[in-house]
Amino acid sequence: MGVESGTPRVSHERLALAGIADAIAAIPEAVVTSGQGAGNRFDVAGWSLTPLRQFQFGDLRVETPQCTVVVEAESAGGITNLAKDWPLLRAKPTKRFVLAHLFNLGSDGDYTAHRMLWDFLVTRMRDDLGEASVRWPEDWEARLFCYRNPGETSDLIEFLLSSCAVEGQVVTSRRAGGRGSTDPWDGAHREKCLIRRVARHGAAYSNRTFAVH
Repeated sequence: MGVESGTPRVSHERLALAGIADAIAAIPEAVVTSGQGAGNRFDVAGWSLTPLRQFQFGDLRVETPQCTVVVEAESAGGITNLAKDWPLLRAKPTKRFVLAHLFNLGSDGDYTAHRMLWDFLVTRMRDDLGEASVRWPEDWEARLFCYRNPGETSDLIEFLLSSCAVEGQVVTSRRAGGRGSTDPWDGAHREKCLIRRVARHGAAYSNRTFAVH
């Protein structure tokens, strides 16, 4: 009789996204979309992409009257999921666009080059989009988060809740511990995702821009 070996692979990305989707249900008037369907894809003005060739917004997308929030759970590194939003943003979306990238780390050194490249590309996008009058963070914002286990996403959840809150409103996540904080960098559990580059970029590129620590 054969003996089964190994255990089924656990998708940390799937579990993390499920927890995030549940938590952000607290956002008023939020419409949550996920998957590869036509409702979660976009074309770029002038590119005339057919539906099957259009870009996926992200693993998870939240639409509110105030903003569009996209969550990408990275499992293989790369920057395509960041770069694809560049031409979209250049077309000047009608409401604020917020992008959160989530890297699952097994060790501190995982995806180091990819995370630094992500940082580099965000800097280039900020410069270019600023010249096109697409302002950071008023019109768009991108942040990178890291986690070891699917339940370690409270900082990202707080960031999403605060990004979509209207002025004067505090939205509290059930899964984020009920802190009610409107600043995701205010929590006790923080993990640095990128090397600080304040010395190079100056005050405009502070810790709040590229890192969770």
